[in-house]
Amino acid sequence: MAQVRSHGSEPEAKPPGPKAGVRVSIRAVRPDDAERIADMVERSAPIDVLFRFGTPFRRLPPDLARRLAGIDLSRDMAFVAEAEGQILGVARMARDPDETSAEIAVMVRSDAQEHGLGRLLMDRLAEHALTHGVRSLWGLVRSDNALVLALAQEAGFTQVSAGLDGVRIERNLA
Repeated sequence: MAQVRSHGSEPEAKPPGPKAGVRVSIRAVRPDDAERIADMVERSAPIDVLFRFGTPFRRLPPDLARRLAGIDLSRDMAFVAEAEGQILGVARMARDPDETSAEIAVMVRSDAQEHGLGRLLMDRLAEHALTHGVRSLWGLVRSDNALVLALAQEAGFTQVSAGLDGVRIERNLA
């Protein structure tokens, strides 16, 4: 199961990833991550790409990869799980206009799923959000995405509504 170090150093998870024993660091996204984020998507199953982006493209368009890696850190945040130079997962939040709530999105590369990375990324994002004045997180999850719905429940999110656009999940932080 994942273990996290204190703020004095970068958090780590062990043994998630494609190989047992791989050390995974969690850090803020950087503009130079665009190509590695695109690679993560390319190495993921089409259904996982569909669940995250709404379309099963095999490669992120370069402009989208750049936007995902070059966020406005004064408003938003994204963390990546990285091992051996590869990005295995990304969790991001985009603040709503009220600045006290934020939409989240999480993707873990298909071969790195079910090792605790999604939970580790969501917890790190929630911790960051709370320390930056965000009191609630929310997201839309496809109703057939059982893995993320289970992850969200485990991470303290509740399902507040379901409709044609998916299941709305929310987590109060304050």
